[in-house]
Amino acid sequence: MKKYYCLIPARGGSKGIKGKNIKLLEGKPLIAYTIECAKESRIFEKIFVSTDDSQIAKVAKDYGAQIPFMRDASLGGDRTHMFKVYKEFAKKLTAIKDEDILMILLPTNPLRNIEDIHLVKNAYENDKDLEWVFTCNECEHHPYRAVRVCEKTNIMQPFFPIENKVMWSNRQELPKAYRFNGAIISGKTGLIRNNEEYPIDSFNYMDAKVKGVVSSEYSRLDIDTMLDFRFIESLLKIVK
Repeated sequence: MKKYYCLIPARGGSKGIKGKNIKLLEGKPLIAYTIECAKESRIFEKIFVSTDDSQIAKVAKDYGAQIPFMRDASLGGDRTHMFKVYKEFAKKLTAIKDEDILMILLPTNPLRNIEDIHLVKNAYENDKDLEWVFTCNECEHHPYRAVRVCEKTNIMQPFFPIENKVMWSNRQELPKAYRFNGAIISGKTGLIRNNEEYPIDSFNYMDAKVKGVVSSEYSRLDIDTMLDFRFIESLLKIVK
C-alpha cells in the first residue's frame, strides 16, 4: 500500500524578498503556514523540509517538520531547476519506496487548504496507475490573448496563430484554459528518483498518466514579490 510523504522546498537565498520563507506573515513565519496545513491534513507519514539555510531549518523544526539533511549548496541558486532538488531528496531518502507518493508543497502558497491536499490524494486512490498530479486553476488571462512584442518596433502580434475574431471574443465564448499554480506538485517517488527531469514528455500527446486538480481560489495565490506579500497579508486580515 502506497504511503504519502510531504516535501517543502525552501532555500535561503531569496532575491525578491530577503528571508522570504521565514518572513513573518501576520505574526507567523511564511513556511509555517504550509507545515501546519500539511500536519492538519493527517495524510502524511512524515513532513520534510529541504533547505540550505540553518535559520529556515530551525524554524521548520520548531513547527514540527523534519530536516533529514541540509540541501547541497549547489542546489541553492535562483536558477536551480526544482526537479533537481526533488531528485536529491528522493535519492537520499531511500526508506521512501518508489511507489510511495511525494507531495511537494511550495511554502510560497500560504493559503493552500487541506481540501486541496485531499483532492490530490483521492486522485491517486481512484487510479492506481496515476503517476503525477498537479494543482491548477483557470487562467486569469486567456492564452489566446497573449501577444509577442517586437523589441525594435513595439509592434504586437498574436502569440498563437488564431483569427482576430477568436482573440477578441468575449471571455465566456473562449474555451476554458488552465495553468499549473504550484500549490501542490505530486508524483510517484520512483519517477523523481530515477529521472533527470519530469518524465512526462508524452503529456504533450495526452498519453502520460498526469492529472490536474482544480484547486481552491486562495490556493493559487503565491508570493514572489513584496506586492504579493502585502496583498496576502491584507487578505489574511479579512479571512481570519
